[in-house]
Amino acid sequence: MDDEMPWRIFEPVDTGGPLPWYTWSKRARSILERFAETTPELEKPKQIRVKGAGLYAVTWTLSEHPIRDRTLSKEIDLLANALFRFSLPPSGLILLRDLFGKKIDGEVIFLLFALLRGLLSKRAPAFHAPIEAVPVLRSGFPLHADLFPVSTLLTIFDRVPTAGSASILMPFRQFVEILENLQTMPKVVKGKIKKLIQGREGDGYDELIHLLYHRRHSWQKELDQVLKRKQRRIDLHGGEGYMLNDRAWLHGREMQAKPVPFDRLQRLVFQSEKSG
Repeated sequence: MDDEMPWRIFEPVDTGGPLPWYTWSKRARSILERFAETTPELEKPKQIRVKGAGLYAVTWTLSEHPIRDRTLSKEIDLLANALFRFSLPPSGLILLRDLFGKKIDGEVIFLLFALLRGLLSKRAPAFHAPIEAVPVLRSGFPLHADLFPVSTLLTIFDRVPTAGSASILMPFRQFVEILENLQTMPKVVKGKIKKLIQGREGDGYDELIHLLYHRRHSWQKELDQVLKRKQRRIDLHGGEGYMLNDRAWLHGREMQAKPVPFDRLQRLVFQSEKSG
């Protein structure tokens, strides 16, 4: 996966906003457009379980070299290397836009992530994690960390509502300040939550959600109200998304009135060069 001349998979887009926006670099987009032309010949990704990676270790995957065109196959290797080498800014977050276009759509990204997962897993566990469909009455996804054993999360949205459901984000440092000012939560619980998020063992997602949002806890109502008041809300549509450090940012989605399909987004979780 090494490349003699490192290049960036994403390049910045000047929007003048408070958060940095990026899109595919010209070279990455060119590779993806060529990859899109080969997708009809690819096998269907299969689900496997990554050994020793915890309860949520199921991932989509493709065989290592499914592309017949050797030149394109090598360029996909270089794309994986560019993704591995890409450095997030000190904040630990970039927003992404204009990722779809011409032949690049959600199905192409689904196949790409399954392929990249296998290439990135040569360095450390990597996951193209399946997404479940959820019913209308599901109350969104409150702020959380996914807590895979690796911490770089790349999410690209596909089938999302045009209105009525936004992504929500909060930096970990702000979340800690909220916890420290929460009088109803015992110190031992605050410490446990911070340890779960900043640890590298993974498999702590269910415990985190229980501690933050279970209604039996005396602090749940107050914490939920403060988080909703302080969280950053941003509308992200098909072909948009984010890449973030899952230990530095909490993320989620507001409640929406329509069913949430299984292909609403594609996510790739891996260890980048700087996060290792």
